[in-house]
Amino acid sequence: MIHIHIQSGIILGGGLGILRTLYCLRDSVADLIPVDMVVNAVCAAAAAAAKAQHASPTPPGVYHLTSGSLRPLLWGQVKTWAKEWLIRYPLENAVFYPGGHFRSNRLENRVARLLLHVLPAILVDSALYGAYALRLAPKPRLSLRRLCAKMDRTSDLLEFFTTRQWRWRTDGTRALLASVRAGPDADAFDFGLEELDWRSYLGDYVLGARRFVLLQEPQSIPRSRKRLERLRRAHLAVTRLLPAVIFVLIAAYIITILMR
Repeated sequence: MIHIHIQSGIILGGGLGILRTLYCLRDSVADLIPVDMVVNAVCAAAAAAAKAQHASPTPPGVYHLTSGSLRPLLWGQVKTWAKEWLIRYPLENAVFYPGGHFRSNRLENRVARLLLHVLPAILVDSALYGAYALRLAPKPRLSLRRLCAKMDRTSDLLEFFTTRQWRWRTDGTRALLASVRAGPDADAFDFGLEELDWRSYLGDYVLGARRFVLLQEPQSIPRSRKRLERLRRAHLAVTRLLPAVIFVLIAAYIITILMR
């Protein structure tokens, strides 16, 4: 996962169910931009610079191509919509049911990472390798603890952007877009974001990452949905029973102390 795009790694980590906590401000602007818009803008900027240079030697223009001031997308929306699509198009090898929380406190996130990433990974790896040692299962193809460590390093790289936001002046970019739309190549090189539906875009993003990053065929989606349903039931059982078990243990401990 560390070898692929950071944003893809975070979304796929959530889809696998191993990303349960992230240091992130939900109300911060993610400022993502589709790559085809970037390509169109680069082509348009190059053409504008060539025309300006031909007319009279001038310094090249500076264009800030961002979505925050034109079509803002919040990190909280990324989480909500990405989870929605990951449930609709689940990954083949999901380990846990997709979920998790964004936390605005770094220390709280570190503690949650230990409890929700490190400890479960150690328990799962121990169980898998124990079954392999007893010849009850084949040798695990990967270590969940190693995968979680890579994922945590990836989220550390993204942390700088998930806890900050910037405001960019886009006057030059708007003027460049207007010149493109006034020309004959408007359909080919338009990079406006006014009509962009972020929810649908994230759906395409999930499908694309599933197909071209994880190399999972669309035909496996029905089978993955059945697996996800089993994970959902297990998730509900654990989240509902675990608090009750903890309460009973604490109550029994207190009663034992009082009866001494």
